[in-house]
This record gives sequence, C-alpha cells and structure tokens, in this order.
Amino acid sequence: MRYGQLLLMAILIPWFSMKPAPIATLALDPYQSVEFRTALFEASKVYGKGGCGDAKLAEMTARNAVRTGLPANLIASIVVIESTCNPLAINKTTGDVGIMQLDLSAQGAAYDFQSVNPFNPERNMEMGSNILAASVKTYGVRKGVGRYNGVGPNMDIYSARVLAMAGPLRK
Repeated sequence: MRYGQLLLMAILIPWFSMKPAPIATLALDPYQSVEFRTALFEASKVYGKGGCGDAKLAEMTARNAVRTGLPANLIASIVVIESTCNPLAINKTTGDVGIMQLDLSAQGAAYDFQSVNPFNPERNMEMGSNILAASVKTYGVRKGVGRYNGVGPNMDIYSARVLAMAGPLRK
C-alpha cells in the first residue's frame, strides 16, 4: 500500500466506526407531554363550543398554556369571546386587533409593534397570553380576566362571559 492510502484509511476507519451522536432532546414531540395533550384537549373543547378554531389554533393555545401556566380553556375562551378565532379581527370602537384583541395603545410600551406584527396569530397569542398571565397573577382569575378587557362597569360582565365559555379551569 502506498503512504497516501494508509493515511486515508487512518482517517476514515475511525470515522466510520464511530457511534452516532445522541439525538438532542430539545426537539421532542410536544404530544409526548401529558400537560400539552391535556391543554390541547381543553382548548379544543372551548373552540368546539365557540364554533371556531382548528387543530393548529388548539396546538398554539396549548403551547402558550404550557408556557405561561394558564389553563388552556381560559386562553381559548378569550380568543372565542374577543375575535371569534379571527386573526385579522379589528374592533373599530377600541382599535384592539388580532386573535386576542390586543390594545396597541395600552401595550405599546411593553411591545414594539414596529417589529412585532399583532396580526400574526402566534405572536398575538403569545403577547395576549403574557398580558393575561400577568393580570391573573396580580389580581386573581376573575378580576384578572376582567382587567384583561380593561376597567369599568363591564369588567365583571366580561369576566363572567369568559369564565362561562371556559368551563371548569384546570392547570
């Protein structure tokens, strides 16, 4: 054998005999998580009751529920009540936009709407879920849901509508 062939074999033989690297666990299927599957089921029930939504919306809701610790049926009921699952919804009276009806004037300090598209349903739900989670953490569920919609005389009515649509809340 020539020197070049020996060198090539010395390089290639160890490479071919190596065991494959373990697959990273970061890309796990979310369906393997009981918490995700439960959240998906709860969100799907609310969307079915509300007559809107699809599998992709239920998955997005379940991801945000797991991420924020909110019950998925609570997030889904906000989506149904606020926009009837329409990511392009605009409230002409208040100017709220998107699937969770973000108040751009009130949330402008927290989010840069020049770089974040509030009509993107995933981004809108992410921001809306963050706002809702902070409100619920500060005020409790009933008052936190009411304050998500704003303050005033209709706060309790809004909260009652959302909680009725959500049904029993589970984490």
